[in-house]
Amino acid sequence: MGKRDNRVAYINPIAAARARGPAQASGPTIQDYLSRPRPTWEELKEQLEKKKKGSRLLADFEDKMNEVCKQMPC
Repeated sequence: MGKRDNRVAYINPIAAARARGPAQASGPTIQDYLSRPRPTWEELKEQLEKKKKGSRLLADFEDKMNEVCKQMPC
């Protein structure tokens, strides 16, 4: 009786990847990221000023609560 053939074929993963060709882009590229629109320095300053002023919603809520407290003893 002969020996059983138990050799396993080895596939080089790098060669297999190259044989498939270049990978398909599945999202934005680096070039898309680098060429994205950016705010100007003036727009950036305006955004920072808005953040410093605080939340408009919170200010409205505080004003409303102050009006309610004036009408009723809190």
